[in-house]
Amino acid sequence: APITINEALAQNTSSSRKLSVNEMLASRNIAITLNDRLAFINNLFDGEVEDFENTIRYIFSQKEVDVVIEYITEIIKPYYNNWIEKEEYEKRFMDIILKYFS
Repeated sequence: APITINEALAQNTSSSRKLSVNEMLASRNIAITLNDRLAFINNLFDGEVEDFENTIRYIFSQKEVDVVIEYITEIIKPYYNNWIEKEEYEKRFMDIILKYFS
């Protein structure tokens, strides 16, 4: 059987104590507002809080922005209907990610 997105993400995170998403972002002076967080979860991740948090954790554990962009393009977007008609949210999401890696 194909593995779920959560199982795939769990295989990629293997630290004993995971930093919270907020801690990871705060270390770079970046924040995802509650409004953005809810908008991303509801619009980009079909309401799946755990998928969103695992995705964020994975993204911000990477060193190379190219790896992250490929991951979003090849794995996340196709899983969620390629974020069709969600371009506004996708842009905000990507802006935060690109700021983190800049």
